[in-house]
Amino acid sequence: MSIIEGASAGVKDMADGTLRITVEFEPRFAQMAYALFGARGTPLAVTALKGGYAAMATTPEPKPPEPEKPKGGKLAINAAYVCNSQEFQRFAAECEPDWTGSPIDIAARFMRYQCGIDSRSELDHSSAAAVRFKELMGQYRNWGETGALVA
Repeated sequence: MSIIEGASAGVKDMADGTLRITVEFEPRFAQMAYALFGARGTPLAVTALKGGYAAMATTPEPKPPEPEKPKGGKLAINAAYVCNSQEFQRFAAECEPDWTGSPIDIAARFMRYQCGIDSRSELDHSSAAAVRFKELMGQYRNWGETGALVA
């Protein structure tokens, strides 16, 4: 059970006999109040606090900041461009003939798989992934020149 301090801001008798009470929460409790009561119809219990005992109010645990996702740079942009190329899409489909999906999805999945990444943006933040990407681009160029996969 969580207890947060608020104050009644309005009381209204509704046409069907329902009593509507509007509650306001201080900004420091807003995130917790939204988490607890943000969905319509959430069950709750109400009590009046004598003198507004702030000591009874629980302060929400601060959430650790979400790690910032790495942004893609030149390699990620190049990878996106390559995956959109019909030629690379044919190369990926030839390398992985059993994969299903649209040509661009197969190309993107193939690139991520070959580079050992979950997102193209990782290419600019992992030297190992960047090396694998450059090796893949070499294989792709060889395929384009010879028209065949080289083992």
